[in-house]
Amino acid sequence: MTTPTERPPFSMPLAYTLSFLGGFHVMAIEMCAFRTLQWTYGSSIYVSGSLLTLIMVALALGYRLGGVWSARTDSLRPLFVALLLAVGYLGLTSHLGISTILAATLDLRSQFSSLTLRYSVPPAITTVLLYFPPMLALSLVSPFLARALLDRQTDSSRGGLTVGTVMAVSTLGSIAGTLLASFVLVPSWGTDRTLMLVEATTLLIAGVGLWSQRGSAVRVAGMAALVLAVARPFLPQSPYMPPERPPLGTLAFSQESLYGPVALYAAEHPELGTQVSFMSSRTYVHSMVYPKNPAGDVFTSEHVAPGLAIGAKDYLVLGAALGGAIAATLEADPQAHVVAVEIDPLVAKLALERMPSLNTPNVEWVVEDARAFLRDDARKFDVVLVDVLADQQIPGHCATWQFFDMVRQHLKPEGLLSVNTNMVTFDAKVMEQAEFSPLRHVAASLRRAGFTQVLVSDFFETGELVASVEPRSLPSLRAALKALAQKETTAPGMQAAAAVMSLGLMPLAQTDARPLSDEWFPDHLLHLRDPWDLTFGGIRAAKRDPAWRAGLERAAPTDLLAQVTLRFADALEKQTGEAVMQALETKDAPLCDDLVERASHPGWLKAFAGAVHSTIAGDCARRLEVVPLPEGNPAGDYFAAAEALSENTLSKAVPPLQRLLASAEHAALDEEPNR
Repeated sequence: MTTPTERPPFSMPLAYTLSFLGGFHVMAIEMCAFRTLQWTYGSSIYVSGSLLTLIMVALALGYRLGGVWSARTDSLRPLFVALLLAVGYLGLTSHLGISTILAATLDLRSQFSSLTLRYSVPPAITTVLLYFPPMLALSLVSPFLARALLDRQTDSSRGGLTVGTVMAVSTLGSIAGTLLASFVLVPSWGTDRTLMLVEATTLLIAGVGLWSQRGSAVRVAGMAALVLAVARPFLPQSPYMPPERPPLGTLAFSQESLYGPVALYAAEHPELGTQVSFMSSRTYVHSMVYPKNPAGDVFTSEHVAPGLAIGAKDYLVLGAALGGAIAATLEADPQAHVVAVEIDPLVAKLALERMPSLNTPNVEWVVEDARAFLRDDARKFDVVLVDVLADQQIPGHCATWQFFDMVRQHLKPEGLLSVNTNMVTFDAKVMEQAEFSPLRHVAASLRRAGFTQVLVSDFFETGELVASVEPRSLPSLRAALKALAQKETTAPGMQAAAAVMSLGLMPLAQTDARPLSDEWFPDHLLHLRDPWDLTFGGIRAAKRDPAWRAGLERAAPTDLLAQVTLRFADALEKQTGEAVMQALETKDAPLCDDLVERASHPGWLKAFAGAVHSTIAGDCARRLEVVPLPEGNPAGDYFAAAEALSENTLSKAVPPLQRLLASAEHAALDEEPNR
């Protein structure tokens, strides 16, 4: 045991500064970790639960390890070395290696058939790889400081006060780290620079600590740490978004906003010119716009086609993003007036920069939360477009029946509501055995809010809902959409969008699904609603019931949806995730042969609208390149249009859509009860 005069040098101000910064850095890193995981994996309770649990595990292990380690030495040198190693690790993983780590963990999703595991294990692994070691090192601070202070305590009765003071200072640091990271650092600097600050200040305090220790080698290490602390902001880092993302093109803009990453990718489309794709996370393409052809993105134009078809003039867009739907509206009707509500000021700014047609008095931009706008504004509109349910970033307060009730109060008596849900409706017979069907709950919320008619178009597998308070004649709406599509002055993109809506718009059957509400919002399930994941999960659950398959087999000869469901069930025997869709391609399954045969009978178009989405139809179009259609079979137009629309090749999509609109099948869509 060393005598007091032999103890290593110790500075009380340094000790309490280190205690404060230890708490500060723990919370600053945690706030940055929340942001990174949310952008990549969504904001579900599984993501935040995985992060918090693993951070607590790291802290608990660190406290124990620090206690054991500090009991074997009265020097702070091991602590300073551990902090230096933590900075090196954090720099390598969170900056230089983040893209590789995120890409690898995202790929793990396809390895799990369980939705819970698919959406919780990858973020847990990411947390361990990126943040566990730094948190472990930071949790060593309090045990080491407590030991050092207690060793120098002359009055043993004051030991509790000493340890309590260390913990209080550390907690004050955590409070400061939470507040500054949340309200100043991350909003102003972004997560990367905030982590750089953590690294630089850790290097600084560790460098000062090592410099104060005895020994020339230790002092050299301390000096090196001080130099790195100054140089850290100038060292390279790996971008969160990859510089190239085929087929979206090259990264043209990337910046962190108050609400997450904003990345724009630019490419040249062979028909439509410059294509700008907006990504709000690493995995989700929020929207795509063509500045020279505003209606060029058919999926976006589909949102506003019903309003244009009925001659609407006043539009409210909640979730304007880059303004694709707004630009498409103004191109079709220059006299229309649009109120564009977008919560992110950076996105609103980019929309005006990238889409010149939005710089007009006919567009009123409001930077505000959608629900707050509805609460504060009293105007009424012909059409309200809700486009805030983005991928796995669902704002719960904008998806409940109370929210849709506020929307209803802003609609004129004959007004229409269009909701881009990003949810498939392939569940009429599939999801009866499942625990949760997201789109059914959204539809129930609309009905609870007073919308008596709910229609759906699901050609693009995203559950486009069209709702109204007063029931509107579906044949009349379908005819108006057809007229818009056939109008010579309508832009090709809007022609295709109106045609898709006219061909595929169907009533959505009412179920006993519980409405989403401010009191009941199961976000842990809603955030697990990748367009096909829940459908596949529903099939797996249903397959446990022997009567389920027997019932489908009885219905299959006349029910196309039953046929398609059986094909999915067969593919799921050996495949998971995206591989299921690949297994359904014609080289692996005879589904397309079933569809071709069905198209030779009357009523095929209505059946296709309820069961054959663009992914399946596009696969069948590729099969026709090898196996020609029987002469006179009309399925080819449906398949060809789907394949062309997947690439926005309008010159190839519009002609087959026009032929389908002119067919007897289109005229017969409303002659029988719909699904």
